Amino acid sequence: MLSFDQALSALLRQASEFRPDTVVFPLAESAGCILAEDIAAQCDVPPQDNSAMDGFAFRCADISAQDTSALPVSQKVFAGSAPAPLKPGTAVRLFTGSVIPEGADTVELQENCTYDDEVVQFHQSVTYGQHVRCAGEDIQQGRVLAEIGQTISSRLIGILASTGVAEVCVFKPLKLGLLATGDELIEPGKPLASGQIYNSNLYMLQAELQASGYQVQAAHVSDNLEVLTQTLTMMIQECDLIMTIGGVSVGDADLVKTAITALGSLDLWKVAMKPGKPLSFGRLRRFPEAPGRDVPVIGLPGNPVSAFATCRLFAMPFLQVMQGGEMPAADNETYPIQLSQSLHPKREEFVRVQRQREGDRWVLVPFSHQGSGVLSSVLWSSGFARIPMQHTTNSGDRVEYIPF
Repeated sequence: MLSFDQALSALLRQASEFRPDTVVFPLAESAGCILAEDIAAQCDVPPQDNSAMDGFAFRCADISAQDTSALPVSQKVFAGSAPAPLKPGTAVRLFTGSVIPEGADTVELQENCTYDDEVVQFHQSVTYGQHVRCAGEDIQQGRVLAEIGQTISSRLIGILASTGVAEVCVFKPLKLGLLATGDELIEPGKPLASGQIYNSNLYMLQAELQASGYQVQAAHVSDNLEVLTQTLTMMIQECDLIMTIGGVSVGDADLVKTAITALGSLDLWKVAMKPGKPLSFGRLRRFPEAPGRDVPVIGLPGNPVSAFATCRLFAMPFLQVMQGGEMPAADNETYPIQLSQSLHPKREEFVRVQRQREGDRWVLVPFSHQGSGVLSSVLWSSGFARIPMQHTTNSGDRVEYIPF
């Protein structure tokens, strides 16, 4: 039986093998994509010295040398216009963002002046360079702004746009196939017959994956090997990765394993964790009409909480690395956990908890029922508390917290 860390490492080691091709996207359409190359600033930001305030620009020495507190106004400069060089011994009326004229080095706020269109009177002493935003003080041309593997956020888009970047080279966004099997499953909105349950796993995981920016092709197939094989064959041609829910245990009706091994290969793993012990990983061969690399397949267990946990803890990190992203950080925070009794699990437990405030500290409070079929525990919780196996964890001990 594999430990959680062993299983995750084994999975992630194979992820980059399935990395998609690169594409060029307009910057405005790139949010959530993963960079396929480093990006450097194309210009300084700001590109020229400019004023941080509405006021007057002048040469500081003109006031000091002449021992005067007044200067004639020689021009008016609005943001977006190009000023003429400063005439010696004069001031320039300008506004926030206006380019500082050549020869000027200081700006005084209009609130500290008396002025008209011809003369400005200064009412207090000034400091050389005050209220001037120098060219490149935020970003210097050539500085690396983002690196390969970085996810493009709205903040990064703003930075790139400020240096004139219009397009970015990214790894092609992934399209995922999500497949639930079972005669017992029925779609929400239909009346339940005896022995049926609603297909909550498919809806939950589809929403989880879509919320992370993936395009998802979801399907529910009955326990029919021919139909299941046809569905997998179609997904192989159209998807970059396929995720199955249930159907890989030893039950007579668990046909997913049979269908996958006929189309490729599948390894069944037992992971020393709770929930989520059964996990599978394999690869499906593309057919001549859809040439290219193999399609990875991840098999999740069928119990709702187990499906959610393995999707979060295994499938999502795999997808991140597969698409060229950075390896998931392993430095989660720790908090004291409140327990009604000590835990000493044989398998590593991922307890559904809610992080709550207790006085001046945060604590982790477990949901009352930790069964793998209790999906309401996921809605109530804010994350997992990672409880080490073969180790006694007492109430008040600090444990790793993995937020949802």
